[in-house]
Amino acid sequence: MPHWSNTFFGEDYQKIYQDRTLEQAQSEAEFFLKEAGLATSAEILDVGCGAGLHLAALSPHIAHGIGIDISTVQLASANELKETLDLTNIEFQSVDMRTFSFVRQFDAISFFFTTFGYFSDEENEQVLSRCASHLKNNGTLFLDLQNRALLEERFRKNDIQRTIEQFQGIDVVIEQKMDRITKRLYQSIRCEELHIQLEGDWRVYDKSEIERLLMGHGFQISCMKGAYADEPFSLHSRRMLVFAKRI
Repeated sequence: MPHWSNTFFGEDYQKIYQDRTLEQAQSEAEFFLKEAGLATSAEILDVGCGAGLHLAALSPHIAHGIGIDISTVQLASANELKETLDLTNIEFQSVDMRTFSFVRQFDAISFFFTTFGYFSDEENEQVLSRCASHLKNNGTLFLDLQNRALLEERFRKNDIQRTIEQFQGIDVVIEQKMDRITKRLYQSIRCEELHIQLEGDWRVYDKSEIERLLMGHGFQISCMKGAYADEPFSLHSRRMLVFAKRI
């Protein structure tokens, strides 16, 4: 049976989240560049690049970038964006993050928007192992994660969190449930008007766990933030933005 991530980020996902903009990605890319301290000669690998917004935003500030994803729909959008903006120093490839292999090493590897943690614990560690072998000495690994401490507090009273959000004026029902044993977050997205139902789950981490995990693969955390607005990380932060150096 195919992994949920093989189909989750297809045409239905794109219909719901088509309002994501290059402008938003640019502010997040600027934050990433500042915290990572990258030079204009930098080469970057963006893992789970999706529609290519972050790599496109990074393009004017780096020498070369590669984005990898397994969604043909997302990669088609990424290549269309690249052609529209005439970006010659970035490229997109259909590659599984668990098995990527390049001849070159990178100055930084990025995981924007909770793209790390999709698989089993063993496979997630396999992803980190690939990252360690593809980063230059003192290269930067960036993980944009959800903060498990905040999630555990949210789910303390209710096992299932249900919200209704509007995208392009259409109601979308999002349900989330957290398994405290496996430490995985389960999410379903339903839109009756568009006849869409998507389901996926991913691993969520707390501060001490991600520190141990990264250390075990030869990384040392250099900085941790709670938001792209340069907010210090705390147990109440919604995000856990991790910058780690390969040592």
